[in-house]
Amino acid sequence: MLNLKIAKKQLIEVFSDQEKTPEKSADLIFKGSSEDFIKCLARETLSHEAVNHEYLNKLKNADFKNKKLILRDYAYQYSHYSKGFTIYLKNVVQRLSNKKHKDILMENYYEELGKSNTDKFENWSHKKMFNAFAEEVGVNTEYKKNTELCFTTKIWKELFDEKCKSNLPGVGLGAIGLATEFIVPHIYSSILSTIKAEKSLSERCAYFFELHTDCDIEHGLEILKCCIEEATNPATREGIRFGTISSLNLR
Repeated sequence: MLNLKIAKKQLIEVFSDQEKTPEKSADLIFKGSSEDFIKCLARETLSHEAVNHEYLNKLKNADFKNKKLILRDYAYQYSHYSKGFTIYLKNVVQRLSNKKHKDILMENYYEELGKSNTDKFENWSHKKMFNAFAEEVGVNTEYKKNTELCFTTKIWKELFDEKCKSNLPGVGLGAIGLATEFIVPHIYSSILSTIKAEKSLSERCAYFFELHTDCDIEHGLEILKCCIEEATNPATREGIRFGTISSLNLR
């Protein structure tokens, strides 16, 4: 696994040569190096509306008046998608042929699971950590009983799951890699701002988001390398691009 300082430096380098590859990723499916294609797609990913949405900007600036209410709604809706994250990961892994790439995603899988039979919060599974945050902001049994999941959330989970199970080259890697791991630090850091601004919440609420804001910089860059190594032909490039853009659109 990369050192975090090195990972952040490499993330800057992804965007430092933008003038060398000014094309759109769609223009690089049939030409140029796989590195140019993935770096171009990575820049498009970070400029996508899903990463720069008004909702996220308000969370980043802690602009919502009733912060706990907003966090409650987010936690409830998002958990419907995120509770299947380890399943998404395994589905993508099962369809990869490169052992090194499988190992990189499985390392993330085991991190998600945490350690069993432990009372130490830092060693809990990430799903359990998120549930603790959700409960503290008010997602209790009564709330779940009386609150309907929005239809968009149901669509997101179902269609994202389909991409991760796709046998077409690159689709699952684009979905779980560029459209998920790569953008998590940007999205979670925005949510973290509102959590920290809500003084009634404990430090444990912030931990899940702080953990992923840091470690997923490394995960994202590792998967970026996997994508570069996989994107050696037009079919795989098109698959990675489709998996990425369509998953971002679901968000």
